[in-house]
Amino acid sequence: MSVNVPANTIYTTGQNLDFTANFNENIIVNTTSGTPQIAVTIGSVERQAAYISGSGTSALLFRYTVATGDLDTDGIAVGTLANNSGTLQDASGNDANLILNSIGSTSSVLVNSTLSIDAFKNEAQFSMYPNPGRNNINIKTTLGDEFQIINQLGQAVKTFSLQSAIESNIFVGDLSNGLYFVKGFNGVSKKLVIKN
Repeated sequence: MSVNVPANTIYTTGQNLDFTANFNENIIVNTTSGTPQIAVTIGSVERQAAYISGSGTSALLFRYTVATGDLDTDGIAVGTLANNSGTLQDASGNDANLILNSIGSTSSVLVNSTLSIDAFKNEAQFSMYPNPGRNNINIKTTLGDEFQIINQLGQAVKTFSLQSAIESNIFVGDLSNGLYFVKGFNGVSKKLVIKN
């Protein structure tokens, strides 16, 4: 069976990591005595993506919701599928093979619960280009403010001031390739990809 994994990005508290287990036949899931689950290692901690839906089809959805304290900066790892006292059976009542094969790459499925979803929702208050950026980015904000560029560990790697309604050129050529967040102290923020 193959496993589709979450999209490559950084997941924060409250966001879902969805996994689809694809069988070669329709599977009936019975959760009366327990809920099947897929083990997922986030950092050094094993979590469980619980069965959500798909009974009667060949594609079963499993989900783990990122919790406070979860952190994985080099990619989550998919473990084993367990019935957890539930059942996964074909139409004839035979137990499904629970061995996971052909698991999609998770090296860029990152988790950082210290970055909140709310911190990155307010995108209308400043513009930034080009993105992905190389050596310089241009930023224009509706509010003058102090801004930071934050890495995937939640660490500020650059701080600068911007004036309201004036486009500013910011040097980012000294940053390593990767995903960053540009955040103002007033809460406005956007994702930034650096490709040097």
